[in-house]
Amino acid sequence: MAQDVWAQVKAALGAEWSFMWMAGSTSMECDAAESRLGVKIPPRVRELMSVCSGAGLPCFGTLGFSAEVTLRPVSMWKAMPEFVTEALEWDAAQVKDHVLIGENVEGADYGLYVALQASTGDVFKCTANIPDFSPLGSFEHWLATLRADIPAMAAELRSADEDAKAAAERHRFYLDLAPSEVLQEHWKSIEEKYIAVLQALLDKKRARTESKGEGGSDPSDPG
Repeated sequence: MAQDVWAQVKAALGAEWSFMWMAGSTSMECDAAESRLGVKIPPRVRELMSVCSGAGLPCFGTLGFSAEVTLRPVSMWKAMPEFVTEALEWDAAQVKDHVLIGENVEGADYGLYVALQASTGDVFKCTANIPDFSPLGSFEHWLATLRADIPAMAAELRSADEDAKAAAERHRFYLDLAPSEVLQEHWKSIEEKYIAVLQALLDKKRARTESKGEGGSDPSDPG
């Protein structure tokens, strides 16, 4: 069941981030997207999107394509950017068959997109500035297997001597580059909690690092 798939995804990311997940997309929103884009959303994709629409998790340092970072509500799905399809030398049929379903906003300098091939239900990652267009498997496989590397992101912040508030401010900056009422309202509703959770993680890592520097060790610390 779709609920089970999302339960596994959310558990893998961690219970502390549960506040970030967005509600699912309605059948009416899926119908409207199909009409707007001229495609049929595969039934399994519709089912999975009815449960959850992503999380909008900031991805700094590591450039990620996971659902918690990139996936957008169906109401935000759109055609692939023309400059991307031209660079990939797609014909009209390929252009129509692929829908942009997600984007890593903090990869704005690179153009980090996630696309759904409507005819197959497969998902692809796109790095527009190369350009590169690579498969990630079925929509369900992508959801279940590709996770954001939160320890790596925390390590990147620590190496830059930045705190959670700075990370949140940077994310807000990137959201403002391509304003979306949906994403901005979502971020406004969770930003304070995000800062608190991330700062607690950074403080814990810092304490472990200082403990090691004093001659101690913590075998449970992955970084």
